Amino acid sequence: MKTQSILIGGLILAAAVFAAARASAFPLSLTSASGTISYTPTYNNLASSNATKISTVAVNLKTIMTVVSNQVFLNDTTIVPKDAVITYDPYAGGSAYLTNGAGFYHDLSGIVTVSLSDIATTFKLGSNGGTEHDTILVALRIQCIAPDGLYFEFRVQGRGTLQFSVDKNNKGSMSLSLSKGARYGAYKNSADGVSSGGFTFRGKGTPEWSNAFSTWWY
Repeated sequence: MKTQSILIGGLILAAAVFAAARASAFPLSLTSASGTISYTPTYNNLASSNATKISTVAVNLKTIMTVVSNQVFLNDTTIVPKDAVITYDPYAGGSAYLTNGAGFYHDLSGIVTVSLSDIATTFKLGSNGGTEHDTILVALRIQCIAPDGLYFEFRVQGRGTLQFSVDKNNKGSMSLSLSKGARYGAYKNSADGVSSGGFTFRGKGTPEWSNAFSTWWY
């Protein structure tokens, strides 16, 4: 029984290592998100109505984690750990994933998308490292079936900021943020809506490119 326990423990550890290997070498975690979805629940019979009003719901990081975790469970019955975070690799395109310190990994393709469309860059590099401060056009899209069984989408885009620093050992830190953006939104299968708000990703790691991030992106 002891040998079997060791074998099972080894398999679990190997699975965790394999999952971690699939994760990013430069992970940025979603550390904050806030905003609103203003929506029209339905357009049925509005043509004959004399009045209506906008409905608005608040969105925060807890809201996003709840709907994302629900969609992951609906997709393949995976139960997302409570300490999991949404993570994005700026060097690996727009696909995000869930991870935690224990090696949990779950791809979020089709659920969470991060995109950088344009970068205006300022950077300075030297023998001791470098710094970078960019103005970016960035977007975040969350599209899920919420726990109530109805469609939810929070999507914001706008002018944001990318800050990057790296030391002489090629160890870097980066933040990617949008303070105020807007785009399509949906809540409880609403007929139409508008999301507004912002978010921040932060992280540290070894960049896959030894120059400024903007020159890799371009």
